[in-house]
Amino acid sequence: MLGPEIFAQHRSDMDRALAGETIARDGVLPDGHGRLRACAIQYIPRRTEAGAVEGFFVLAIDVEERRAAEARRIAVAEFGDRLRDLDDTAAIAYMAAEILGTTLGVSRAGYGTIDAVAETILIERDWNAPGIRSLAGTLHFRDYGSYIEDLERGETVICSDADADSRTASGAEALKAISVHSFVNMPLTEHGGFVALLYLNHATARSWSPEELAFMRNVAERVRAATERSRATSARRASDAQFHAFAQAVPIHVWAVSATGALDWFNAACAAYCGPALDGVRGAAWAALVHPADRAAVEAWEACLEDGRPYADEFRIRRDDDAYRWFLVRAEPIRAADGTILRWVGTSTDIDDQKVTSAELARLNSSLERQVESRTRERDRIWETTTDLMGTAGLDGYLKTINPAWGRTLGWDEDALLGRPFAALIDPADHAETAEVVRRLARGETVTGFVDRVFTKAGDRRTVMWTAAPDGETFTVIGRDITDQRRTEEALRQAQKMEAVGQLTGGLAYDFNNLLTGISGSLELLQVHMAQGRITQTSIATSTRRRARPSVPPP
Repeated sequence: MLGPEIFAQHRSDMDRALAGETIARDGVLPDGHGRLRACAIQYIPRRTEAGAVEGFFVLAIDVEERRAAEARRIAVAEFGDRLRDLDDTAAIAYMAAEILGTTLGVSRAGYGTIDAVAETILIERDWNAPGIRSLAGTLHFRDYGSYIEDLERGETVICSDADADSRTASGAEALKAISVHSFVNMPLTEHGGFVALLYLNHATARSWSPEELAFMRNVAERVRAATERSRATSARRASDAQFHAFAQAVPIHVWAVSATGALDWFNAACAAYCGPALDGVRGAAWAALVHPADRAAVEAWEACLEDGRPYADEFRIRRDDDAYRWFLVRAEPIRAADGTILRWVGTSTDIDDQKVTSAELARLNSSLERQVESRTRERDRIWETTTDLMGTAGLDGYLKTINPAWGRTLGWDEDALLGRPFAALIDPADHAETAEVVRRLARGETVTGFVDRVFTKAGDRRTVMWTAAPDGETFTVIGRDITDQRRTEEALRQAQKMEAVGQLTGGLAYDFNNLLTGISGSLELLQVHMAQGRITQTSIATSTRRRARPSVPPP
């Protein structure tokens, strides 16, 4: 049934039809659920055979969806037209919300940025139907239900009735308090992350048709593309401004040329160096400023212009006072999306002082190399010819390198010496002292003057005095064979002992000889006195004391 209100709205059309007039107009009629639908309505008089009007026919065609589709099409076209004039992301977002809200007849539409960690949405500005307050600010998704979990997976959340939806039932009252009884939340992602949300809110329960959702996705994609374009434009402008500021601030020369190599821009440092001559080549090739002897660099540049390779070379450029200085010149092509070269940007860095320094360093290096070669030859000669045992050993107990003196002194070949622990070469009686030396080396100490006995291949022992210096996990050793020296020293000690014994023996013999001389003289005197008959006890004692007086030993 139409109901009294709808009947009153159409009463005049019915009267005209009863008067014999055919009426066609657009209007609204309730469907079977009482919802008003847009319709194309015709009232057609019904006549008798005599031509009298006895009633009328009503023809109503539901055009709700067709008109909604047309409205959405027009809205998309309008949105596209308006986007061309916008480069501010906030303005783009609000315009999208306005288009969605007015076209779909919702209570609220908006766009917000997402903090996925905090699970919040920041809304700068939204579109609201009359009587609906704005939600601008920060909202916490968990205050209104669990649907944030679907959004984080990149899924669009469609809710027709907050009371009936399991994801929102617990927060339904909070939703309805902000005029959200039904809603659509469509996540926008970048690089796989949930970064923004386009949403529709309605104050009453509402079903969302596939056509409405498709329209929303269309708008969302356009918002995302326009936002990326806006950001890219802003980034490019910022980059251009930064480049120009940087180019003017740096002391090196910065310049740009066209795709054909014509100079069309340069910074202040470049202008100050070249002076008016630079203006003379503006719009033309800068080769006129290159030293005549460096024409090969110009030819290389022309080749890069042809094939698009980056350019790098060193050559001399004329200064304002006609002097030339060396520069390192580089250039990179700037290409369009299809690879076409649009222009070139280059830099010229003054390396004249480096060139002079490099030449001097080359001369010094050449001299140093000769000295090093000489010192190396001397070292090699010492290594090969010395009788000292020279080499390196590791804290692992093995020799690493040895000089030929090891073989000449000990008789072992190099493989035999390097293939066994060096402790195997040392007399077991010296192992404890050698182990203590290794521990000192491991602590970083340099050890000098320690002696041990080393086995030769023939089984003999050679006495060696060592000096060792640590170097990380290895140490350098130098050993001197002092076996013959020790033998000579021992022989000298024995000779000195024998000399001392000889001197002692000689002194004793001399003293004993003096004693015998005295005794012999006394006996001779007694014989004389006896022959003369002059022997008395007194005379014998006196003679004995006189003869026994010691003489002075020889010096």
